[in-house]
Amino acid sequence: MTEHHWFGDHLLEYATEQLSPEDARLVEEHMQHCADCRGEVAAIREDLGYLPMGVVPVPPRPGFNARVLRTATGHGTVRAPLTPWIITALAASTLLAVGLAWQRTRDARDAGAALATLQADLLVARATSAALYDTLSIARQASTVVYASLAMPGQQGGVVLFADATTHRWQLVAHGLPALPVGQRYQLWFVCADGMARGAPLTRTASGSASLITGMPESPPGKIMGAAITIESDATAPGVSEAGPKIATLLI
Repeated sequence: MTEHHWFGDHLLEYATEQLSPEDARLVEEHMQHCADCRGEVAAIREDLGYLPMGVVPVPPRPGFNARVLRTATGHGTVRAPLTPWIITALAASTLLAVGLAWQRTRDARDAGAALATLQADLLVARATSAALYDTLSIARQASTVVYASLAMPGQQGGVVLFADATTHRWQLVAHGLPALPVGQRYQLWFVCADGMARGAPLTRTASGSASLITGMPESPPGKIMGAAITIESDATAPGVSEAGPKIATLLI
């Protein structure tokens, strides 16, 4: 095994933070002058981010939108049953990871490569399971669930917000997001009593989905009342508090 092969065999462990600090430093030093390994780590991290949203969401069950509307207008509180389409998405994402593991193992050229591939796939499955567990825990413990359709002509998508009052974390799951022109992005905002607080950007997948787990802003302008999704320019400075066109507003 050459020196480069050793680094190649440990890139997945590095990307999923499974290496010891000493080995991680060796990989980082190697990547400083190896574009192939840098590209492989970037691809691994991108794939891990897409796995939880690997399927098209199933529409909410009958009556769900009406209950959410009552909550948003102050006429009731929606407790957090785990909706069937969330369970379906999580189960399908896990099956996708297992299928990729079997396919990659079959394509290995020899027994040594097959073993290394299987070990790598097990690490991916563990990282994916941890991400799915975190996603599932917020959905199960959410004290409020809110749904809003996209306010975009000709679009049938929507956004679901799971708000966990115990951990003060939110999960947003969007579907049906159209592709934006180059130089624009989807942006999360916290709707507060005295203004808006900028959150994290939403990364759209090729299927038009996006998923984001976030904590609360450190110094919001007043009580946090909900969330909004806007379309922003990539050139917008992080400190700018003026929001672009809103495509969804969710009040808790």
